[in-house]
Amino acid sequence: MGVRALRILVVSNLYPPAYLGGYELSCKDIVDGLRARGHDVYVLTSTYRAPSCPAETSISRILNHYWGSYPDGTLALSLSQAAKSYWLDFANYRRVKKWIRELEPEFIYLWNLERISPVPIIAAAKESGIPFAVHLMDYWLRDTRLPDEFFGPAPKPLKQVIWKAREILRRIIDPYIMPIPLIATSETVRREYLRTGFPPENIQVIYHGIRTDLQLSEEDFGLNRIREGRPFRILFAGALIPYKGVDTLIMALSGLVHLKEVRDIRLDIVGQGAREYTEELCALFRQHQLDGFVSFLGFVPRQDLLMKYREYDVFIWPTKREEPFGTVVIEAMISGVPVIASSVGGPTEYITNGRTGILVPPGDSVKLAIAIHNLLFDDGLRERIRKNALALVRDRFDIERSIDKIESYIRERIRSGQGI
Repeated sequence: MGVRALRILVVSNLYPPAYLGGYELSCKDIVDGLRARGHDVYVLTSTYRAPSCPAETSISRILNHYWGSYPDGTLALSLSQAAKSYWLDFANYRRVKKWIRELEPEFIYLWNLERISPVPIIAAAKESGIPFAVHLMDYWLRDTRLPDEFFGPAPKPLKQVIWKAREILRRIIDPYIMPIPLIATSETVRREYLRTGFPPENIQVIYHGIRTDLQLSEEDFGLNRIREGRPFRILFAGALIPYKGVDTLIMALSGLVHLKEVRDIRLDIVGQGAREYTEELCALFRQHQLDGFVSFLGFVPRQDLLMKYREYDVFIWPTKREEPFGTVVIEAMISGVPVIASSVGGPTEYITNGRTGILVPPGDSVKLAIAIHNLLFDDGLRERIRKNALALVRDRFDIERSIDKIESYIRERIRSGQGI
């Protein structure tokens, strides 16, 4: 007897081809995987870039969103926009309720709800009585409770007012967002939610995976090895925002290019961000006379990026904060590219320093430069890291393994009727 197909409603703030980063790409990975197994999966998402997206019968792009003018301007929100973004857009609440009523799903699968008013949407899922869960790949749900770091430095009298307002807000929203079933993409994410008061019994860690059948053959890995007559090529890929640490990488490169023993070296930066910050990065590399050493490639579609990794000798992930997971890191690893990453967050859960990659302190351009220098001149180190990292990703992070766990999780929730 075959396994019964399920009817699942997925709600996400963004959904490809309208996307900004890895969260929504991961959502599509799981949706495609569940559909490939015969499940009926319907996606409800926002109007962000909807006119440019092809019409699909199983995707409805109708939810309001509050994304400002990204990527050409700023991500800042006005006070009224912020309130709607997290708590007060009841139009999205009504639309989700309507979809639940008409679709009658067996499971409601909530992904990133940032900037589409997550609290009312979670309330709609809870009120339905249908089993549901929230898949967390960053800290947006934590931010609905306004943690201390949400405000930054403030005078003590103002902070006292903020704390009182936060206490009142938490009393209002906590019945909706706590306790609810959560899937965390890493132990780093789980720890952060535990730190801010979410109950441990409601959080299950399921690592996200990637397709491991896209890696190169052993012959193709020669493309990653340094050859005479071409530069040592460095790649960064990610959003161009301050905490990603691209400035640290540029400073590390500045220290390297002036060493006599360092031959040609090049840095390619893939990604987009607010215009103001991109201009700051351009000014920084010009200040350090790195014209000809740094190239901004802008946005590169995911499928093209998966093929592009192989052109590089090292991938750098110089983030300054605890990244939730780092999908691009394991994509580079499965492509045979040695990785240097900051020693914080998700990558520390799968990178063993000197074995499957190199870890350096966040924001330390000197130690980052030393790590790049070591890879540049140590063929044995590069090859050892490449082989070990490849084996690790194949063993632990295949996308089918992730979908197995998510499918089992959903079925168990349905069997037990656990919406909460």
